[in-house]
Amino acid sequence: YGLKDAPLLWFVAINDFLRTYGLTNCSHDQCLYKLHRNGKLTLLLSLHVDDTLTTGEQEEMDRLHSALERRFGKVKREQNCFRHFGVDIYKCPSTHNITCSQEAYLRQLKPIVVQRRRGDGRRADTPATTEEVTLYRSLVSAIAWLGVTYPPALAAASLYQGFLPAPAIQDILHLNNCLQQFQDEYQPLVYRHGIKQPRLIIVPDSSLGNNSKYSQGGYTILLADTTNDLLCGPCSIVGFKSSKSKRVASSTLHAETLALVAACEEASTIQMFLYEVQHPAATSLEMINTETSKLIPMIALVDCHDLLDTLCRPTMPVLTNK
Repeated sequence: YGLKDAPLLWFVAINDFLRTYGLTNCSHDQCLYKLHRNGKLTLLLSLHVDDTLTTGEQEEMDRLHSALERRFGKVKREQNCFRHFGVDIYKCPSTHNITCSQEAYLRQLKPIVVQRRRGDGRRADTPATTEEVTLYRSLVSAIAWLGVTYPPALAAASLYQGFLPAPAIQDILHLNNCLQQFQDEYQPLVYRHGIKQPRLIIVPDSSLGNNSKYSQGGYTILLADTTNDLLCGPCSIVGFKSSKSKRVASSTLHAETLALVAACEEASTIQMFLYEVQHPAATSLEMINTETSKLIPMIALVDCHDLLDTLCRPTMPVLTNK
């Protein structure tokens, strides 16, 4: 580990072993491996340095674990209830739902103590001290990590990061209130089992110019079951983001369009990724040329009438909306 190229050498070794064993790299992520026998997907494995996350048929996982131990020595194995990169993962034996929780991590986060005494002249708009700025930066980063399982944390981290590098006392107090709200309202991420007729529901939104000249845009992507009377049945959140837009929006329509485009791009990647998982023998060329009827359908929602009219009505948009 003292060598600069040690991480690369380790990846070459483990990648060579997994491929020799029969696993192939996923086209969408070279650190995700798939194993199929007779055209059937039997195992998935993700790799991060020397930590793996595996799902599949029990016999396949047992066989792979034995092969890893023969090659690399003792390999620790945890199943159905364990902590992976600070996220507590639990698979329910009855529902088969998988819960990913950072509640234990969230509980250990502490608010920032602001040193204020009567008569010291420190008001709400007084700039924070150097020590307070360091604590503020640390807490914002901690909340951003909470965004691995909790979408509201991504929005909060993005917004509060906008007050750096010189937050005021009122910004610190607002961040403390945000932390308290998350500790009171946190809900873990749940991946639901048994979605028989999946569809991707795309929910984008944007707030025009609420962060200097840039808009805050974001989206949530749901993998949902199809129902006849509702937009979706039981669902799982499979993608989410909230951040400042990389382009300056000139109107609400512009901001909403940027959010929708970003959401549709992410959903398209998820759509093709799920196709590859369901068809592990498909080549990259076959995936590029796949008929849309064979893909999981996508439905995008928008709360901007101008955007809906521009996309759906057979009329030319006005110049400002082009």
